[in-house]
Amino acid sequence: MPEAVTRLLKKAIFSLVALQWLGGCAIFGGSDDEPVKNTSVQVTGPQQPFEEVRVSDADRVWQSRKTGNTIAYNSACQEKLKEDLGTLEKGILSGVDNVKIISQIKLTVDGAPAERTRAEGKTDGVPISIDLVTIKKANCTYDLAYVTRTVTFQTEQNVFQQFVERFHTP
Repeated sequence: MPEAVTRLLKKAIFSLVALQWLGGCAIFGGSDDEPVKNTSVQVTGPQQPFEEVRVSDADRVWQSRKTGNTIAYNSACQEKLKEDLGTLEKGILSGVDNVKIISQIKLTVDGAPAERTRAEGKTDGVPISIDLVTIKKANCTYDLAYVTRTVTFQTEQNVFQQFVERFHTP
């Protein structure tokens, strides 16, 4: 896998995660109630060819050695959680250039209301695709993201689907 692809997808996931985390501070008012991570999340990471990598402030990130496709999740918990999933999603996707929403559905993940959005856009002029699941449970929000170059989206999308199905929070 070319190093440029790895850098591109890491930059895209960093942008998405950073916007969610920083957006949490601004979106939720940024007062004394700053968001914190939920360290009790139970998740089974994707299998080979994915391996865990350290990127930004994301809770956990895995990248495929075969395609460079990235799967990640991020949590933000606050005592006074007020925002809806649509607002959270817009904040996350605002880091993608020329973003176009392909589809949106409401669903339940781990017994909690969630929204799933498929979007396309560009990072550094390269077409990318995103499968984003945002979840609101108790005083926390979670975003699960599958970020790929558009040409490799279908290659490992089923791995992300399995990841979403196994995601569990207390």
